[in-house]
Amino acid sequence: MTSYRSAAPDSGTELLRIESDLFELYIAGEPLHETVERLALHRGADQGERLTATFDVAASSPRLTGCTVALFSPESGKLEQWEAGRPAYPCFYETKSYELTLVKADPSLELTFHHENANLRRRIKPRGRNVLSGALDFGSEIGESRLEIRLNGRPLLVVTIEVFPAKLDYRRDYARLVEEVGEEAYDLAFDFLRRTYRPAQERETPRQSLAEFHAILRRIFERIESAMARIASHPHHRLEREHRLVESGRVRRADRSGLEDLRRHPHRLRPDERGWLTLDVRQPQAGRGVGPSGEEAQPVRYAPTHLRETRRILSADTDENRFLRWMLERTERRVEALRRELKRSRSGRDPLLDRELARIKRRIGVMLDADFLRGAAPLRRVNVSLVLQMAPGYREMYKLHLLLLKGLSMREGLTRLSVKDTAQLYEYWCFLKLHRLLASRCRVVRRQSPEIDRSGLFPSLIRGGRSRIEYEHRASGARLSLLYNPSMLGRSRPTTEQKPDLLLTLGRPDRAEETSFVLDAKYRIDPAVPGSSYASLYHAPGPLEEDINVMHRYRDAIVRRSGESGQYERSVASACVLFPYADETEFAGHHFYRSLDKVGVGALPFLPGSTRLAERWLDELLDTN
Repeated sequence: MTSYRSAAPDSGTELLRIESDLFELYIAGEPLHETVERLALHRGADQGERLTATFDVAASSPRLTGCTVALFSPESGKLEQWEAGRPAYPCFYETKSYELTLVKADPSLELTFHHENANLRRRIKPRGRNVLSGALDFGSEIGESRLEIRLNGRPLLVVTIEVFPAKLDYRRDYARLVEEVGEEAYDLAFDFLRRTYRPAQERETPRQSLAEFHAILRRIFERIESAMARIASHPHHRLEREHRLVESGRVRRADRSGLEDLRRHPHRLRPDERGWLTLDVRQPQAGRGVGPSGEEAQPVRYAPTHLRETRRILSADTDENRFLRWMLERTERRVEALRRELKRSRSGRDPLLDRELARIKRRIGVMLDADFLRGAAPLRRVNVSLVLQMAPGYREMYKLHLLLLKGLSMREGLTRLSVKDTAQLYEYWCFLKLHRLLASRCRVVRRQSPEIDRSGLFPSLIRGGRSRIEYEHRASGARLSLLYNPSMLGRSRPTTEQKPDLLLTLGRPDRAEETSFVLDAKYRIDPAVPGSSYASLYHAPGPLEEDINVMHRYRDAIVRRSGESGQYERSVASACVLFPYADETEFAGHHFYRSLDKVGVGALPFLPGSTRLAERWLDELLDTN
């Protein structure tokens, strides 16, 4: 395996320095990650050159002048002047802490630090009158992150950095991991307002999560307001006929429809010598009897007391305005649903976010209160008319409506969407990949794919018994089942509850008892840095010793009661750590790979494109049993 020399870690190394007439900003931390350097991650496949990172510094206010930027370069090992267009290299990593310090030029300036993640925002606090400082810790989250400096609550400077993984190659392993999780459910990798985000692009979807709706709404809401203001200045109308009953003397114009109305309502007529309506009325003649032969038609003049008048009026109750009202009401309902869900979730307990959503809802209410929308009737059908397709404002609103219905995919785009932290994502991928490996070797007999919970802000895999997928081995007829994060509470549990990440059970037709195999996804690796005790013992990168000890615990603690003797007995035949490592050839000689055959406890490297050893273990398990 190729290794690269790294400088001695120094948590006080300046990684970024920004100087301006209003403040000075510093970010310090370890410039290199020993695991990244040892495993030669984030390098080109051909020459081994370092990958470039996303980095940008943008002034958001004309008050900020004289801004100079210096960024740490891993190539030279020191700060170098940076300008727009120059490349930047990885120097920010997951699970590392970085110290941010802002020194004001004037203590009276109301400078604050802002990040859309509340936990990260709360870490930067005032230290006296002149200084803001605190630790930036991105946990296991990967991607871009926007750090804002605000003056009087308004953006002054935006710094965009990119946080790289420490155990996976960003371009090779991480991108494929997200892609393969997305093949099962395109939105399963999504999360809500984490410390980092990934660029996302709109896509068609039959179901949209609230996280996707929020990400798209934030980006286009100002465009919605702009389009509605344009419509309000020239709303679409139509001419309608209005019929009303008025006193005859106040009628401006009578037409044929008014006479037809009088024909149906003759009680509105009264005799009047000066009336303008003459009717022939049969009256009895003297000396003749009553009846048709004894009546003679006499002209009688009448005047109506009331007459129906028809007027042409402008009405805003059009299909297009009905559509606008329906769209805004639907958006308002989804914003309210998002607020309710946030109050129930840990990630949404952010007063700034709640105020932002309340402000959006209030501004939607103002748009709904426009004069031309008040009289719009409920929408019965969506008629994509020429007005919606071509009229100024209406055209934009229709396009934005279609955009609000879309989902998102992890491709280069303008929308920012958070992804689950890498440890959770790796756990999902291990379960989904193992399911695909089993499905290619066995016949799926129950549930073709994992069950997904879509009731919250973002989708997640359902844990426990509901996640069970069952298979039948084609050659032997053996029955297998795979469970995600099951609880041993329902089984014989004489001591404490055990919850491994994955549990594979195997039952043979000639045996009543099942045999279990524990597989635990651990997004951790010891890089075996030269000179360390791990390197002297095992000579190559591998799983942490404490994770191997957890496998021993699982094997001993997960038991069942024997049907014959009634005594507790072990039900786990093997317990294995799945960890992120790409060099399977080197790990094939590792101590913890050989221990899997010797004592049933060990480890397997498991990454996209590096599943050969895991597949070999699975084939041997199926053939043996």
